[in-house]
Order: sequence, then structure tokens, then C-alpha cells
Amino acid sequence: MISFAKRERAQRAAACVGVDAGKFAHTLVVRPTGQPDSKPFSFPTTRAGFEGAVAFIGQQAAGAATAVILVGIEFAGNYGFTFAHYLRETSSRPTAAPKLRRRA
Repeated sequence: MISFAKRERAQRAAACVGVDAGKFAHTLVVRPTGQPDSKPFSFPTTRAGFEGAVAFIGQQAAGAATAVILVGIEFAGNYGFTFAHYLRETSSRPTAAPKLRRRA
């Protein structure tokens, strides 16, 4: 997907969610359209943790349908893989976010 299409997809979303994936826990922030970002929400990498995360996203996005919420996952190795599969089961649109490279 070219950069214009990516930007347009994000602009049409009811909310954008950024997920920092880790081995034992993930942390996410929800950015609903036209509203301030949520506080960071950390959850364990278990089915119960994933269910809690989806509930938190729905609460922060004011009940928007999961199909119009864009979730970007920063993969650290393969740690975000199970959450991406869980989101796909719940009709969300997960997408991989490239790891940021920082210069010293």
C-alpha cells in the first residue's frame, strides 16, 4: 500500500490504536478521531488480556465498530503475532508498524 493510501486509511478510521508488543505484556494507546489520546493500557499476553484490551479499545473509541478501528502493532520479533491473530478473529484490522530506529 502506498503512503497516500495508508494515510487515507488512518484518517477514515474511527480510532487509531498503537500497540507496543512485548513477550509477556503489551501496551497500547487509543487515539479516537477528534479526541485526546488515552492513557497507556498494559495487558498480559493471554486470552483474558486480549479480551481486556479489546474492551478497553471499545470503551475509548466510544463504541465504534471494530471494523473501523485501525490497530498498528509494533512487532518485536514475533511477540505481537498472537494479538494480531486475536484481533483478526474479532473483525479488527491489525497492521504491522515498523520498529523505529533511533540514532545515538
